[in-house]
Amino acid sequence: MRGNEASFTRSDDKAPDKTFREEPEKASSAKLQVLPLSKILIRKKQVRRHVNEEALQSLVASIRTQGIIEPVIVREAGRSHELVCGHRRVAAAKILNLEEVPAVIRQIPEEDIYVVALHENLHRNDMNPIEEAESLQHLLDTKKVRSQKDLAKLLGISGPRVSQKLGLLELPEPVQDLMLTRVNSAKQLTEYHARVLRSVGRPADQIALATRTCENQWSVRELKREIGKLEKQAKTGKDPSAARRTEWESWGGGRYCRTRRGFRIDVETKDDAELVSYLEELIARIKK
Repeated sequence: MRGNEASFTRSDDKAPDKTFREEPEKASSAKLQVLPLSKILIRKKQVRRHVNEEALQSLVASIRTQGIIEPVIVREAGRSHELVCGHRRVAAAKILNLEEVPAVIRQIPEEDIYVVALHENLHRNDMNPIEEAESLQHLLDTKKVRSQKDLAKLLGISGPRVSQKLGLLELPEPVQDLMLTRVNSAKQLTEYHARVLRSVGRPADQIALATRTCENQWSVRELKREIGKLEKQAKTGKDPSAARRTEWESWGGGRYCRTRRGFRIDVETKDDAELVSYLEELIARIKK
């Protein structure tokens, strides 16, 4: 559909006048239109469950200056249209108060919507690995395909990729959660970290190592080194989790813990006199 162009504007008329073109390979089976955001319906069952806030804000900034380069994909739903692919673009458009967005309208049967949405997201290479794994498992559970090999062929991806993604679902849920979202200011766990964690036998150790990886922002190499230490300690007959555990106890506006060499104290005071007083009272408490 070469030459088929359209423009879209924000409700406050401050957005740049941008154009877009439909991809040539889709021209024969789809048509391009500009649709009102109010007429685009969102399905309850989505491939994506989490939206990375940083990525969304980056997309908002891009659309503000460049416009929506790639149209969303919808299918007809009565007098409205149902969104199939492009949920982040729609979310960004709403943040920018756009009145309408470019959309490719495709004829997609109900039973194929999830497959199409997953296919589009997989080939954009920006899906969260856990969401990708859950989506692949969903297709297997709903018997749309009989094997991992058939699933890979259906989606146009490699068999090892399917196997690696599904393997992530064998990790404990707390580890999977660390891959989906950031916890406070900690680093998000990557798929490469998760693959390494699969070699750890005990779920409790997997959770502990995943948490420490995020808190300390370990690289994959650093995580492997810690796992090596864990395995070495396990061979000595000692409980590695007990050897590594640091039990902090809060008291008097600060906290302290026992270490191999004595005590570690974490407290903030106004001056030296207050610090001395805190230490004296803490020592008296410990001696009891």
